[in-house]
Amino acid sequence: MEKLVLISKSLIKWALCTSAIWIVPLFSQAQVVEVLGSQKFSSADTFKTHRVGGLSGLSYSGGFLWSISDDRGMHGPPRFYKMDFQSQKVKIEDEVLVKEPADSPVVDFEALNRLNSGEFLISSEGDFNKKPRVFPFVRFWSTTRGWGKSLPLPSDFFPEKIGLQTRGLHNNSAFEGVTISLDEKTIYLMSELPLVQNKKDEIEFLEYGQSDEGEWRLQSRKPYVRDLPPENTIEVMRGISEILYWKSHQLLVLERYVRVDRSKGFNFGAELFSVTLPDLKKKKIFTFENKWAGNWEGMTWGPDLSDGRKQLILVTDNNFEKGTPTQFLFLAVKEESK
Repeated sequence: MEKLVLISKSLIKWALCTSAIWIVPLFSQAQVVEVLGSQKFSSADTFKTHRVGGLSGLSYSGGFLWSISDDRGMHGPPRFYKMDFQSQKVKIEDEVLVKEPADSPVVDFEALNRLNSGEFLISSEGDFNKKPRVFPFVRFWSTTRGWGKSLPLPSDFFPEKIGLQTRGLHNNSAFEGVTISLDEKTIYLMSELPLVQNKKDEIEFLEYGQSDEGEWRLQSRKPYVRDLPPENTIEVMRGISEILYWKSHQLLVLERYVRVDRSKGFNFGAELFSVTLPDLKKKKIFTFENKWAGNWEGMTWGPDLSDGRKQLILVTDNNFEKGTPTQFLFLAVKEESK
């Protein structure tokens, strides 16, 4: 069981709520989030003989949605999907196979970003159950050249190769949150859970920039504090399942959780926060519960709507569980002056 983080309840939510709309103040503006619709893929759906599922990363680029599967070879080879997206409808167009790098015999893909060049930035959580442990990475990949360079991760993010783990990322809890700025000059990373040796129970927020020679270098790392659960609830897990660049000095951060209460049992959900840079101040703008509860892992901006609002697309990871569908959710986001 994960040790829970305790922080001050200084974020006071002011909400005008219907079944589909939340309004939450953000600095000098308010964000209006409206659910436009959703779509489900059956857990039995296949494409090119491989089961469709485990969708963890999501990117909209070049007029298509791209979504990566975290299948570790149980239902098919490492892969991601190219999807047509029109009017809140998703259709798989192609499957792209990605061979494991020579230095990483196991990949557990989690995040996917497609760059303007057509190159992809992909994260893998590795596998710490292997002997020796297979380490995580965040690495560039292209359809023509294959694997490129990896981002230089801090040494304290890696566990021991063998034996008792006393440091580094937790197994299966590495970089689910990866996003890149619009000018593609800055990359941001967040792991799902804190480092093993992090006694303050804070998640590391990493920022990378490019040198004049085009090399990616770590520019800063800061602690990010997860939110508190409501009173009279117990959270057995809360982690970062996705982050998304919004605009200068602002990101979206998705905190996924599992709660337990006496009347409802296990409750799966997530909360979406607007987070400012560089201070990492956060404001909650949407809660995925009840009808919209799910294992939300992928998040991207889609094409802007005809009325000027931004379109946010999310996808759940069904973990290839029989009877559990993959769900896409389409939201409209608008900022209004208070």
